[in-house]
Amino acid sequence: SALMKYGAAVEIMEPPEHLSALKSIPGMTEWLVPKAEGGYFSSWDELDSAMKAKNTYRSTMFHEPLSDEVRAQLPRCRRFPPHLMDTGGFFVAVFVKHAHITRLSRREIYYQNQKARAAAAAEAAKEAEGATD
Repeated sequence: SALMKYGAAVEIMEPPEHLSALKSIPGMTEWLVPKAEGGYFSSWDELDSAMKAKNTYRSTMFHEPLSDEVRAQLPRCRRFPPHLMDTGGFFVAVFVKHAHITRLSRREIYYQNQKARAAAAAEAAKEAEGATD
């Protein structure tokens, strides 16, 4: 979210080499949201309006279409699940600030997200078209 909001003004650092002894998993670019009755949702659009109205699921639980620049940085984050080292679970992302940050308005963020969604949909349509040839 910070990468999408602030663009090139911030970047996720590679984890320091001395932390490689800790058991971790790279950050994720896509994930599924479990259904209460079993199975998974892969996108917010799969929920019907009644399910969205119940507020059991929130749109922020689902991954957003990402630019290539953001997608390339997310594996630099580290997830430390509790079962890997018999600890509490936690998540780490270290950001480097490259420029002065001006907070984008909600409208600007909305239009950036819409643009990313449209690009992802166009790419998916292109791939589907290629699969039918």
